[in-house]
Amino acid sequence: MEVSPRTLAIVAGVAAALSGLAYIFGHRTGSRREQRLNLARYRNRNRVLILFAPNRNDSRYQRQLREIAGQMEAFRDRDIAELHVLSSGPGGTVKPSDASLLRTLFNVRRGQFRVVLLGKDGATALDESSSVSASQIFDLVDEMPMRQQELRRQGVSVR
Repeated sequence: MEVSPRTLAIVAGVAAALSGLAYIFGHRTGSRREQRLNLARYRNRNRVLILFAPNRNDSRYQRQLREIAGQMEAFRDRDIAELHVLSSGPGGTVKPSDASLLRTLFNVRRGQFRVVLLGKDGATALDESSSVSASQIFDLVDEMPMRQQELRRQGVSVR
């Protein structure tokens, strides 16, 4: 059976993405990269908000930071951890090598602004190229099955 170059490229891309996901979420892939960034520590404990920005002075990044700062307690109540991936300058919360891996995994070019929210299960719940209001994030999180369970355990009535 002959396989087209396009099919090979698609398969290679899928394999790279799966390998990246396995690495980031702590599954063994046989690679030495496992000593670096490991989002597995967040799994079932935190939702992860990843902010990608060209630099800390980017207006969209600053707008997103203001949204978060104004609602810190609500972010904590929802177990939301933040990762800041900046293309240049200080202010990022991950090492440059890890930033590169995250950019690859989420298909974010250097200098691009993106907001990505991962659920506690590691699934991507939000992927936006503009800043997102805190209420949009909270609405998404509050609809997640794990959040609904958390609220029930706290004795809060849920829909």
